[in-house]
Amino acid sequence: YVIALAPYLAKLLVAEKFQDAYIYAMIGAFIEFFRVITNLVYLVSQSEVKTKSTIMPYLIGFMMMVIGLYSIDVSRSPWIVPVILALSYLTTLSIMFYNMKKLLSIRFEFLNPAIASLLTLPLLVMHLLSITPTLFNSFLFSLLGGFYLLLIQYPFLKTKIKKMSAV
Repeated sequence: YVIALAPYLAKLLVAEKFQDAYIYAMIGAFIEFFRVITNLVYLVSQSEVKTKSTIMPYLIGFMMMVIGLYSIDVSRSPWIVPVILALSYLTTLSIMFYNMKKLLSIRFEFLNPAIASLLTLPLLVMHLLSITPTLFNSFLFSLLGGFYLLLIQYPFLKTKIKKMSAV
């Protein structure tokens, strides 16, 4: 939702001079996704009381971030900063997942997230059409996109809640 509708959300939420910064919100959504999933995978180490195995993934991600940020010229391409952050979080997640899989069998259902991602593709159409983000368009697209997101997520959540309450 945030990725597809970032220009329209920026029109609604930030001042005129900051509206071109919507690309940072798009990359920030990926950063936040990687961070949240890493924290979920981290819970494996806490459940097994082996948090020592989490030091290396965070250290490697941190080193990648520091080296990446020090090696670029921010004044020429400031958009590369969030890209480096996203890649370092992805690296941390990948290494953490690999290490935690050694501790406990982690089963990830790819089908539901894949279907949900495919169903959100119509939101990208709004982004790809490059309709000027006027105040009215921004409000309308944000509202329609939000309703569409609720409409497609409801069946997944309803099924998940039924499965959880049946246990």
